[in-house]
Amino acid sequence: MKRISLLAAVFAAVLLFAPAASFADARTDFSEAMKAVSKGDATTAIDILTRIVDSGEQVDPRNMASVYNMRGMCYAAKSENEKAMNDFNKALELDPNLAEALGNRAFLWQTMGDVEKAKEDAKAAKRIDRKVDVPEFN
Repeated sequence: MKRISLLAAVFAAVLLFAPAASFADARTDFSEAMKAVSKGDATTAIDILTRIVDSGEQVDPRNMASVYNMRGMCYAAKSENEKAMNDFNKALELDPNLAEALGNRAFLWQTMGDVEKAKEDAKAAKRIDRKVDVPEFN
């Protein structure tokens, strides 16, 4: 949950650069998704975040990367690893410097048993942001 709260703050800051027409709807939807996450309702959060993805609105790519990252976190919480991986990959396609997505993908690689890929993503995430959460390795 600590990572989700941090991501919400990052998304809110980045959202300030979104086009005006998309700002209110995306911000409202993201806020609703965060409420669902705080209640432990990943399914509802996924539905809301999918609404943002599918809206067709002109949303800044960095903001959309944060949406995909958050949805990936929700999928990971539900052990829907393939969907989570797809979302983390899409987030990184939109914003290759999104350290949170790299860190989240590192946790997912670790969960899936691929320690080498987890280490690669963790190292890349730390190069971008020393404070980002990543798995710890011995």
